[in-house]
Amino acid sequence: MTPLKQPHDSEDGQIGPVILPAPSIDGGAITVVTSLPDKGPGDTKNATSSREPSNPVMSALRRVEKHVDPANESSLIWGRLDPCVSGLSQFECKVPRREYSIGRSPECDIIISNGIISGRHCTISYLPDDDIVNIADHSTNGTYVNNRLIGKGGRCNLISGSEIQLGRRNNFGRRDIRFIFHRPGLDPDEADWGAFGKRYLKLRMLDTNVLGTMYEGSHRITGELVAVKQIKKTEFPSWSSFPFYMKMEAGKLMRLHHPNVVSFIDQYEDSQSVFIVMEWVTGGNLRQHIRNRPGSHMSEQETKALTCLVGDGLAYIHSVGIAHRDLKPENILITATGSPKIAGFDVAEMVDSQDFVKTVNGSPAYMAPELFDQSIGYNLKVDSWSMGVTVYDMLSGRNDLHRHFCRHEYDIDDFLNLPVSQEAQEWIHAMLEVNPNIRLSIQQALQHPWLIANMYDS
Repeated sequence: MTPLKQPHDSEDGQIGPVILPAPSIDGGAITVVTSLPDKGPGDTKNATSSREPSNPVMSALRRVEKHVDPANESSLIWGRLDPCVSGLSQFECKVPRREYSIGRSPECDIIISNGIISGRHCTISYLPDDDIVNIADHSTNGTYVNNRLIGKGGRCNLISGSEIQLGRRNNFGRRDIRFIFHRPGLDPDEADWGAFGKRYLKLRMLDTNVLGTMYEGSHRITGELVAVKQIKKTEFPSWSSFPFYMKMEAGKLMRLHHPNVVSFIDQYEDSQSVFIVMEWVTGGNLRQHIRNRPGSHMSEQETKALTCLVGDGLAYIHSVGIAHRDLKPENILITATGSPKIAGFDVAEMVDSQDFVKTVNGSPAYMAPELFDQSIGYNLKVDSWSMGVTVYDMLSGRNDLHRHFCRHEYDIDDFLNLPVSQEAQEWIHAMLEVNPNIRLSIQQALQHPWLIANMYDS
């Protein structure tokens, strides 16, 4: 993706237009146009403040200079739009311009030739006297800020980190055209990425837990969307408490390659944090996938197909000595084409296939019984148990088994009254065997009669 060029100054001092084509979204070409010469610095249309300054350019500069050095060209920037999807370019809003329009019309500053976008979809305005930025909705299909509809004719203030979403939702519940708004110089959270932030742009926080924070990000040069796990070293006083990502030697994660395991793209470490960059998967997770199915559960045939793929990914990570230890629907991502990818390696552990280790982590409803008894240890078969619970979730759409297991009650006969084949019930029984010496390994599970026919069909 070609980075967006900003307006250039012509010999007569006018700001000249720059028009760049960009990749399409859903078949619609996207063109970005910077400042047009016929719009003067005072052209704010409906966005002007109640007190019109005598010199709007100098007033705007005075407002900006308290945040950044006015001698620097970046001091002219009062806002930046960072795309959340491929095919869009980063866009900077600069004084003397105080309003930028987005829409399908050639008159707009950011032109998005897509049927869901109105001719003049929305405008982003800087009000220097109040030192605020707002967005006005002029559209038919809606302009949203942080998933809230503004409404045609309405306005909403923007702050650093606000997500702007345009148009209707796609099949995955997301809007295809999205930007993150930033106020340069007003985003201390971005500085938290330090030198790593020069390579990757922080877009928004996705999730946080005791083992770190997950962000949506993008590569500053290519625009590629990524998932970034930031782990702050100060949160972990000893090696034994380190998340899996911190224990892995540099580069080893990047050597993991399997179509059903999320790819690790980059790894960076400074004095404060460890950053793990992973591929961006667009289709949500398996839990959402289950809930979107009729009756909030999956058919046996679809379950078999996904189980074979997830099982193949698990067999791969087991072959390199990694026990996942937290397999559950939330940690199985679904691609746009419907393929699963195993993610969520926070509490994974290097385990020899014959060894028993004793560190305990995971989600209680999916944890094998031996994980609760540190006197006996565990091996790779803890993932077989988690896979069995996950398949039960897929077929039933219920969480009654979770409550049962959280009470350390493991008799499952009363729960397998599902309208599925006898082979499916036998497979779940074999995976949820309390004794790990009898429980199926992942390789054995893939050779079970319930799955073997599906493997050959694939």
